Amino acid sequence: MIGRDLSRSIIIDNIASNFKLQPRNGIAISTWTGQPDDISLYNLIPVMRKLAVDEVKDVRDGLEKLSEEMEAFMSKGQEIVFENISLKGL
Repeated sequence: MIGRDLSRSIIIDNIASNFKLQPRNGIAISTWTGQPDDISLYNLIPVMRKLAVDEVKDVRDGLEKLSEEMEAFMSKGQEIVFENISLKGL
């Protein structure tokens, strides 16, 4: 347990086993180096913005829905358009 409200907590890590006890709260990213050309954290801005703008009550539900929608876009070879994904009511 991380001692925080899990409905409002997101764990971002390059080692997925670091959030194995809260897998629905985790986002796995590539290792962030902090170099100017490293965009690992920058790429998360649309995800975080979507969760905030749509006022998601439980980030776990929001992350799950986003993951499903992103997979659907990618399976069709389409660009992910976050504005076309609704998380309202989650």
